[in-house]
Amino acid sequence: MSALRIVVLAVLLALPALPAGAGGRDDFRAGEEARRVLNIEEALRLYSLAIQSGDLTDQELATAHYRRGLVRGGAGLNGAAIEDFSATIRIDRNHGYAHSLRGYLHGIAGRFAAAEEDHNAAVALAPSIKSDTYLPWALQHYADLRRRQRRFDEALEMLERALKVREYATVHFRRAWVRVDMGRNDLARADYERWLKAGGSAANYWPDERATVERLRTLPDTR
Repeated sequence: MSALRIVVLAVLLALPALPAGAGGRDDFRAGEEARRVLNIEEALRLYSLAIQSGDLTDQELATAHYRRGLVRGGAGLNGAAIEDFSATIRIDRNHGYAHSLRGYLHGIAGRFAAAEEDHNAAVALAPSIKSDTYLPWALQHYADLRRRQRRFDEALEMLERALKVREYATVHFRRAWVRVDMGRNDLARADYERWLKAGGSAANYWPDERATVERLRTLPDTR
């Protein structure tokens, strides 16, 4: 062995061992932080690393797909978001949140039969989900399907049912959207103002929702 090779080998042996790459759980936690600060590209990268790591339990993997689906949906990547919510449901068929959001995205795409199936599943799962906001949250998504089908009275009935369960700001936003599509701008404006007073914010809304918030914001004040 040449003197140069001996020196190189000695230097390599003296170097500290490089740390192992971050595990899937570390990537997931970092993805959560990136999502929290709205670093979309980094969140998607980290969630993808976590999903591909092979380190996660089934439940953790379902959650990672669901979180990546949230980020993709918020970025308008609807097809990719549906893929993630579908992966979540394959792992955990009782994941009501994934059913509700996949149903919402199917509705945007005009796949009404698939949307109906998901929304029915989401509402049926309400008794098993320990959250007092889950049912009104799921119902307002279901009402959006009825709005897209122009079945406005049924949409309003669902939203009234949601408000009877719990006062929930997004229900007022969704009802304003139904009413503006009905041409009832006076009532839509009133619901929009209720949404604002209840602390409504479009910060975590998806592209079509944010566009509707702007539409409602510019409605004339009828008072």
